[in-house]
Amino acid sequence: MSSHVFNKADAVLTNEEVVSICTALKDDQLKVLCLRACTIHGKDLKRILKLAGSCSSLQQLTLNIGMVTNMKHIELLARCIIANKSLTGLHIHGSDLGDVGMNILGRALRKHPGIVSLDVGDCKLSDMSIDVLYSLLLPVENKPGLTELTLSDNPRISALGWAQLGMCLANCSCLRWLFLDYNPLGDYGASCVLVALAASQSVQVLDLEGCGLTEHTGQVMLHLVQNHLGGLSRVNLSNNRIRTSTIGSIRKHVSENHFDDSSSVSTISVDDLFLMNETR
Repeated sequence: MSSHVFNKADAVLTNEEVVSICTALKDDQLKVLCLRACTIHGKDLKRILKLAGSCSSLQQLTLNIGMVTNMKHIELLARCIIANKSLTGLHIHGSDLGDVGMNILGRALRKHPGIVSLDVGDCKLSDMSIDVLYSLLLPVENKPGLTELTLSDNPRISALGWAQLGMCLANCSCLRWLFLDYNPLGDYGASCVLVALAASQSVQVLDLEGCGLTEHTGQVMLHLVQNHLGGLSRVNLSNNRIRTSTIGSIRKHVSENHFDDSSSVSTISVDDLFLMNETR
């Protein structure tokens, strides 16, 4: 472990590692804690989350792929979020969250002063969770709205849910990064999202990889970048049935956009930012 980061994946956490994490949290030395598909005893996870709640240095908490597996874990995480004041990012991709768990975490997240990056991809969410996300995307009083949302691979969200998310996005001025890859949006769901982005003008990075899109969405996207580009500087449309020529035109229009020097992606070339779909 470096002095400020602990990152572990696909491993059993040893007692020494648990002690090291706990000590760093207790001493307010840890900034990033990332556990991915790790095996950890329940009492050790409880201890870590309790200390994370009181840690004033922790900025990012990642518990991805099988780290949050039951309601007890969700409740422990919610208490951690309520107690903590320093976090800016919470990533729980691949967790057994569901709509009930999302509601529990949503109540905790609404009380947190600074979390702006949320990853709830592959968390078994449905339309019922869209209302929770709606409340997190919009700024309230002195609390910022989310600037980054990962909602990848939640196939239980229906066309109605995507329409509701679109209504939220249309009123959202904070969101910069939106990852919806590997959801069965289809052309209808994607159109709801794109119309919303035309209204909000705030999103810079949009991932629609593998969303079951056709040339219809390609044409809607082309119209968007030609007429309502806003800050959009990265689009991922790979693994969809959109013509190469259409994606080439989208790429051309985005490449001609003048990047804001303050943008977090402004120093990256457009070639780096585009993942082209070569299928017709």
